[in-house]
Amino acid sequence: MGKIKFILEELLRSFQQSLIRNILLMIMFSICLLMTVIMSSYYLNLGEANEYDISNYDKEGRWYYMMISPDERNDFDNNLLISKTSLEVMDYYNRIRNIDNHPVMSVNTYQYSLFSGDVVKALFGNKDYRAFQPDEAEGSFEATIEGITSDYSSIKTIWLDTKAYNYFGLSTSEGDDLNDDNTTLNNVDDCIPIVVGADYKDYVHIGQRLQIARDGTGFMYKCKVVGILNKAAKMLDFGAVGQDMLHLDSYIIFPFDIKLSYETNDNEIIARYALLNSRALWDARIFLRNDNEFRKVTEKIGQISRECHMPTLELYGASMGLNLLQNESAEQVRVMLLITVLLVAFTLFALFMTFYNKIQDNRYVYGVYMLNGCSAWLMIIPYILEIGSILLPSLVLGRCVFNGNVLGVEVGDSIINTMYCMVLGTFLIVAVYLAIIIHKNDVEHMMKCNTE
Repeated sequence: MGKIKFILEELLRSFQQSLIRNILLMIMFSICLLMTVIMSSYYLNLGEANEYDISNYDKEGRWYYMMISPDERNDFDNNLLISKTSLEVMDYYNRIRNIDNHPVMSVNTYQYSLFSGDVVKALFGNKDYRAFQPDEAEGSFEATIEGITSDYSSIKTIWLDTKAYNYFGLSTSEGDDLNDDNTTLNNVDDCIPIVVGADYKDYVHIGQRLQIARDGTGFMYKCKVVGILNKAAKMLDFGAVGQDMLHLDSYIIFPFDIKLSYETNDNEIIARYALLNSRALWDARIFLRNDNEFRKVTEKIGQISRECHMPTLELYGASMGLNLLQNESAEQVRVMLLITVLLVAFTLFALFMTFYNKIQDNRYVYGVYMLNGCSAWLMIIPYILEIGSILLPSLVLGRCVFNGNVLGVEVGDSIINTMYCMVLGTFLIVAVYLAIIIHKNDVEHMMKCNTE
């Protein structure tokens, strides 16, 4: 009990002697820890997103899922209210999907299209068309879309762009495939090209025009059948957990990447196509050959977003630091890194000098302790506890920040482990440093200081 009392009294005495300085060190080290973890995550790709969110494997790399956060999706839809910003959305989409050396494609296998009652009757007559509906569809429902009130039926649809169409090797037995030419509309009366599965062969013909609505958008699209897929065509259910193959005989293939080669200020025309482009960004995947490309691609996406004044796409699989700082330029991040390095250096210097000065100022006291049979370790332990008390708040703060949803980005276990390692490493280094200093001042030296 005597030793414990001695240690606690020494800890209290030492802490009271430099109370203000210790509080400042707590604050400084807490800031250092947060900044160092974030910078390490940014430059070393620490803190990956959950594996579930990582998209599909490819023999040469991976397709990673990109998305706009739910909070920023309203910003995208607000941009469709006037023609100028609708065109900016289309420009943003075009620049994102043409990033050099990193193909971007969009695929959505779960969103339905809607046929009005008149279209259903014209196509299928009185025949049963449930094979063309999703399994969960339950008949039709009444809705008003662009002034047309009707009973609408959900129809199985694959929404993709021409890059995805080619990537999956889709081709037609009749008519044309989707390509850059027919997905470019040359005048206001042009229709969106669609390709249908082989089971539609008995119901449609090449060149037939249809009115198709996209579920959840409020837009009706003028479409034209340009091709019929090969029998038994199939593609990967891209992005789904099971990665099953989809058999496309009963599906419609609807292109995302509609482009306009004519000019118009009519936002009712522009917004419907801009919306398709924006939804393509919601379902976009980008190809990376290895994990070292994350930072380059994230910085490029952030640059395009800032230049187009659009919300930034979050790249799943990228580190916490990359997603957190995606709205900052590479130059700004480098400045933050420099500030972090200087702050860490100054904080560690202050920490070492604080305890070095404490030991030097208390040599006389230690000489007295040693004359009375006190061991060096009994003098080291209070300092070790004091170091722990200075570092502990940073650990608590880091745990709160990185173990919750405070930052609004995915935080992996590696971030928490990195934080623990940084705090533990600092604690051990300073503790060893103190032990070396005190042991250098042996009993004879302390007694000499005492007699002097």
